[in-house]
Amino acid sequence: MLIYPFKDYKKYFGGNIEDYKDYLVNRHFHREHFEEEPVRIIDVPFVFEEYRKWNKGIDTVDAHRRWALKMAEDTDSMEKLNKLVPILPLPPLQECSTVQIIFAFIPLIFQDKQDIKTIGARLPEKTLYRIIDVLKNKFSDLPNYETISKLRCRGVKYSVADRLIPPDSLQQIEENIEDLFQNDRLKDIYQVPKNLRATAKNLETKTREDMIIGFAFLPIVVVGADAEIEYIETMLEYYEHELNTLSPVICDLVNSVLGNTFLDGSVLLFSNADKINAFLKEIFKNLDKFNFTDVVPFNQRKARNRLTLVK
Repeated sequence: MLIYPFKDYKKYFGGNIEDYKDYLVNRHFHREHFEEEPVRIIDVPFVFEEYRKWNKGIDTVDAHRRWALKMAEDTDSMEKLNKLVPILPLPPLQECSTVQIIFAFIPLIFQDKQDIKTIGARLPEKTLYRIIDVLKNKFSDLPNYETISKLRCRGVKYSVADRLIPPDSLQQIEENIEDLFQNDRLKDIYQVPKNLRATAKNLETKTREDMIIGFAFLPIVVVGADAEIEYIETMLEYYEHELNTLSPVICDLVNSVLGNTFLDGSVLLFSNADKINAFLKEIFKNLDKFNFTDVVPFNQRKARNRLTLVK
């Protein structure tokens, strides 16, 4: 694959250094696409003087490609080019605009089926912004989001869904948010499409004694530079998927709408939707082994009670 130095890129395609960085990023992902195939990829640095020895006719971009193909086919030619250009320009992948969806796991307890009807209610916008503020404070060392180009950015920004979603909607939610992100239409408050919202009909539940147990999720979206997103993911893993400062805000948010139904005062955060299905399967499989005798509405607790497994 042909790769231009900045001076030649500017000469043939115009633009500034930021446009050149986008070119390097695009080239990187284009190269990655071919790496999935059983082909050998050879990077050919464009050296104008060497190219002109091969082509003394009309100078065109198409001629550059033909020259690069000839060079790649000849070991001696490539050895000479690699000596002339020992280090190829690298794409600024750390600046690539990335979207990461974090799913807050919401375990719920209902006294009867009538209570479940409130599950699809819109969450208070004021409290949703509190979640964004908590995240900003938690990761205050990260710069605010700033667009560099269509492909790259600096810093991070956050978005929170306006409704809870059922487990069955996780994949579609990811696709919908990704689409909004790609088209620059993702707002601070993400409006969950009607067909993807949690409802009394699609919420997976299990009746236990005199209560109904259900599980929903609150999507939290982080948009930013790849390096910043990776840092946040690492922090979540380091803290075992839990941010203590986020738990009470989400608990208050859910309980204010559903009437103190939050089963546990802690919030588990998942950055990978694929892992959630296995997690839920294990939860439902062992649900009969859990002790619910101490379960009381979250806002009445003096201390945080966890759902405990009876051994």
